[in-house]
Amino acid sequence: MSRERGKHRAPNHNGYNPEKNKARYFDNIREIISAAGGEGLFESIPRKGLRLLYWLRFLPINIVAAPGENIPDDVLRDMRRELPDAMDWIKVSVLKDGTEIPLRIFQPAGLPFLYYLRELEGNGYRGAHELEGLLDRFLPMKEALEQVNLRLAAVMIFLGLIASDLGSRIYWLEFRVLSNGKNVGKGTGSIMRIHVSQPNRIRMMLGGGGVRNVIRLIMPLPYGIGLKGHTVEAKRIGLEGTQLETYIEEHALRRLAERLDCIDRWRSYLHLFEALSNPRALASDGGTIMLEYRCMGLKVGYLVGEVHSHKLVIRTFLFVTNDGTPEGKQLEKMWGLARLDKKTLAIDKLSTFVSLDIGSDARLASIFSEAGCGDLMKVRDELGKDGDEGSASRSMEFMVKYLSGTGFFEAEEVEGFES
Repeated sequence: MSRERGKHRAPNHNGYNPEKNKARYFDNIREIISAAGGEGLFESIPRKGLRLLYWLRFLPINIVAAPGENIPDDVLRDMRRELPDAMDWIKVSVLKDGTEIPLRIFQPAGLPFLYYLRELEGNGYRGAHELEGLLDRFLPMKEALEQVNLRLAAVMIFLGLIASDLGSRIYWLEFRVLSNGKNVGKGTGSIMRIHVSQPNRIRMMLGGGGVRNVIRLIMPLPYGIGLKGHTVEAKRIGLEGTQLETYIEEHALRRLAERLDCIDRWRSYLHLFEALSNPRALASDGGTIMLEYRCMGLKVGYLVGEVHSHKLVIRTFLFVTNDGTPEGKQLEKMWGLARLDKKTLAIDKLSTFVSLDIGSDARLASIFSEAGCGDLMKVRDELGKDGDEGSASRSMEFMVKYLSGTGFFEAEEVEGFES
């Protein structure tokens, strides 16, 4: 096929338009060059260089069911729909000055561009020297790859959590780079494969003499690692011993949904893992343990648990104003607000503080602030800050921090982008 005919190639039956895709890819290269301070240098790349860059490109990531897994069509559809937005929300820190680039831009084009810059040494064409100088502004290739793989991991956890129900089914994804085989120059493909598992349940004798079904809390990790049972260091919650396996009652999951009634379930799960991974513990009467639960950094409640047989069992979730919390007790002591009053006023759930601008009323704000509920006066602004995309982006950044501390990149099973 001649070059002229190729320019006007029609989209195929899947809606893939090669020329539009090519233009979008080179726009990504331009944005990366601009982020590195090389505004205008894209135009200095010769045709041969552009051809090489396009050959090295990564194709859009495809999401498929893992072999042997029966994944519902709606789960596949939702994950595929959410993937582009998630890759736009999360940014990659691959420049030494800390400038961030959306993963959506850097994943298909950034790694090929860094490889191209490494190949420029000694190249005499106009602009090559300036382009080559951009390489010093990026992290070394190995570190850049780690940053990309870490952010992709956060995206996969997000996609898994939006489909998961911690009480019945947990989705996790693995990442695979596909071999080009003989298709040199057609780009490198990659896939995310979906797996689904049921959480383990056991029966335990808990406080009060009752036998309860409790659910093992597991965090879905990507890159073939799968499901990791969550543990808490005993000393971090003021106890002696080593690691405590974490479990949760279904009652606690229901209370979490009822009382944090205006945030997505995946985000409530994310902050559940945050509360357990970085515990701020209060000892309470009767040997129970209360762990602060924060949403976007704001205290909105407590996880209430007990320790039995080297296991931490989360039995319920209390909204910060509920009876039984330090703040709830202060509301009753200072203002006479008992349980029925709180229910009548609907101040026992998050949506009231998000939908009503209580913080703008000085009298109401002082009532809650003096009782220790000052963070509730900020949730309306914080949850609406930068819109849903902004709050989702900040939630996903927690995943990056969480994954940075797991050490899972040292595991042999990890398969991400390689140099």
